[in-house]
Amino acid sequence: RSLMKRNFWSDWRNWSLRVRKIYEAENIIDAELLAQMFRAHGVDVFIEGWHRQGALGELPVNAAPTLWVADDVLARAQNVLQLWQQWQTTTQSQADWRCPRCGEMVPATMLNCWSCGQAYTSQIIKSQESARE
Repeated sequence: RSLMKRNFWSDWRNWSLRVRKIYEAENIIDAELLAQMFRAHGVDVFIEGWHRQGALGELPVNAAPTLWVADDVLARAQNVLQLWQQWQTTTQSQADWRCPRCGEMVPATMLNCWSCGQAYTSQIIKSQESARE
């Protein structure tokens, strides 16, 4: 079942659903971008602390939004998180990527192809690295 369809927090509190914090974002924008990437790769995710952004400066430093996933998808989520970190490195070097599905050039700052919606994947990273060599 999807985390959104099942009652995520009540299941978590009742320990019928084991979840883990997988990432602490700097801000809600990073949290939402990563959550979109998780969902594009079939990993349900919950952002805890989303509502705290309005109180920044008034709350303690640990008020950053956190992303949580169910234990049964933890391995896949860790792979997506590694892909996210590679994507962030790629965007810092400002290397655009070519969509393998439709062939369009996509700005490095985008996680999905603007034309067909193809998600950024590890195969894209490998093809970029081989093109640079």
